[in-house]
Amino acid sequence: MSRKHPRKSVHSAPSLSPDDESRVNSLLEDISRLEPSAVSDRLGSPRLAAVFVEKIPLENPGAINFMVAIQESFPQKEVQKAVRKGLFRLKQRGVDVPERRKDDRPAFVAVRQEGSQSNAYVSPPDGLGNRAVFIQTSRIPAGVDLAMGVVSDEKGMQEFVFGRYSKRKAKEMRDFFFQSVGDLLETSLEHAATLLESAYHKSKTGPNRATSDYLRLRPWLLEKASLLEAPIVYELIPINSLADPAITDSQIDKLLDHKWMETWIVHPDDIKPLIQEILSVQQSPILVSAEQKGSRIQDLKEGFVSKIYTYEKRALTRARLEEIAYLFYKAGEEDYAVLALKAALSVREKDSTFKSSDFLRHLVEHSLSYYLGRMEENRKDMSKEEPASRLILP
Repeated sequence: MSRKHPRKSVHSAPSLSPDDESRVNSLLEDISRLEPSAVSDRLGSPRLAAVFVEKIPLENPGAINFMVAIQESFPQKEVQKAVRKGLFRLKQRGVDVPERRKDDRPAFVAVRQEGSQSNAYVSPPDGLGNRAVFIQTSRIPAGVDLAMGVVSDEKGMQEFVFGRYSKRKAKEMRDFFFQSVGDLLETSLEHAATLLESAYHKSKTGPNRATSDYLRLRPWLLEKASLLEAPIVYELIPINSLADPAITDSQIDKLLDHKWMETWIVHPDDIKPLIQEILSVQQSPILVSAEQKGSRIQDLKEGFVSKIYTYEKRALTRARLEEIAYLFYKAGEEDYAVLALKAALSVREKDSTFKSSDFLRHLVEHSLSYYLGRMEENRKDMSKEEPASRLILP
């Protein structure tokens, strides 16, 4: 009896999930407005890259540039095979596709205006919304444009420098900036431009060195990059991909213990009145039992969260969490990216009359533990002449 074998499919690429298919289709719809390098960043996985290449409209004038950018970003066989097929189809249509020897770098490159090649980097936002932005553009035939600075999502541009330098000088400045800031991750030009534009419009002071230098860069930047309309992290981690969007206290603890979250504490000027009230309750002769004092302190904390985290403050906190979630993802720490995104969703939820956001309540507790711990250390180090009731915050 002959043994039957299952028939093998000639072309059995795994089907995409609805979310992945939606991501690919969204990029295809916006292909005329996107930079090839930005598309490579947003695809994220070789499987999506291969599918995207197969679906690129061959009549699009920039099709070859997208294929090449993806070919350089994804060395996996499935992507390289998809690109080779795509380039062959373009060649059949009469498009001039330079030949490439095996193992050689492509002889063709994505076309950029003015012969420039740009790279952008950003750092994770700190607890006050400050972060570094760095953009480098190589000019042909010589010279490098550098733009670097620190921006705040509340106060706008804090520092910014822009200029053209020799390759040697540009390398020195870049190395110094990267060593000074640390944890800079590469991102798309669109992302960096969106951060800079937002900071520029939020700058509360008049014309200064920072804004003046940015205005020199701005025309070129807005010509090259389309501003993002939504947080970029949702293109990588759609909300409906989360098995459980709720975040637990232990998950918040894990998130806040990450080195990027060390500065995520309430500003000392904001929390000082709450600490004074808590100390008063602890020393109160009226509230005798520990249960009474605990209940009163809990009420103070809940009231503090509602008072400090206004709608605008909550929106800023949520945006910072969405930004840091994206950078966690870029750094390969997808578990932390999910935690940060869950925290952002927690902040986005409307408070009920009696309960505030889990993340914000936990952030206040985290901040109190930090400051009260520092106060205890200060008390131990104080001289005997120092009044025992003095409140010292870092």
